[in-house]
Amino acid sequence: MEFIELTATPDLFFDILPSDWRSGLEPHWDEYKESSKIYGLFDEGELVCGGVVFSKVTEDTIFYEEIAEKWLKRGFLYIGYLYVVESRRGRGYGSRWLNELFKIDPGQSYWLSIEEYELKDFYLRNGFQLVEGVEMKFFEQIAGEIWKEWILVRDASQS
Repeated sequence: MEFIELTATPDLFFDILPSDWRSGLEPHWDEYKESSKIYGLFDEGELVCGGVVFSKVTEDTIFYEEIAEKWLKRGFLYIGYLYVVESRRGRGYGSRWLNELFKIDPGQSYWLSIEEYELKDFYLRNGFQLVEGVEMKFFEQIAGEIWKEWILVRDASQS
């Protein structure tokens, strides 16, 4: 397996993303590329997992910008768009991607958000801690319900 930076060739990563994820990232990539890095995990030459590490507030965190700014100011980088190709799920690729990322700079701390609470167990197993839930009440006007995301952090000083 190979863990490779794909920042210079982002389409390799964009091409594995579901259309709704891709449409949330690709149009903003020119704005992000100077302060972000894309990493891909390849198995026998096939990109099976990828994700983006951001050092600035992104479009998908704008709804809880104060929280994003707080973690970024503390030196935590934001992991977004971590994606494992559907046909390759359940084989440890997501954990491997995270572990390879942590090896690049063992002293670096990270934070991320999840929309599906059930995903917390995966991140807890990979050294993250659940620190807070964020209610995004503006979604109530659009969808008729309050949308919630959960913030998890991996503090390298405690690993």
